[in-house]
Amino acid sequence: MKVKELRGRTEADLLAELAKTRHEAHEGRVKLRLNQMKNVKAVSVLKRDIARILTILAEMKASK
Repeated sequence: MKVKELRGRTEADLLAELAKTRHEAHEGRVKLRLNQMKNVKAVSVLKRDIARILTILAEMKASK
């Protein structure tokens, strides 16, 4: 997910996206442990997306 896409969203949208991405990351970690996942890099990409969302949310709260 691109930062420009995230900056255009509202705080509620970002929180919903954060919950969805955290859930996907959790499922990915479980599948990775069970050797059911073929794309190992997907988990690290999701972790970066979570960090991006949290950073933008922190910036929004700091600017208020």
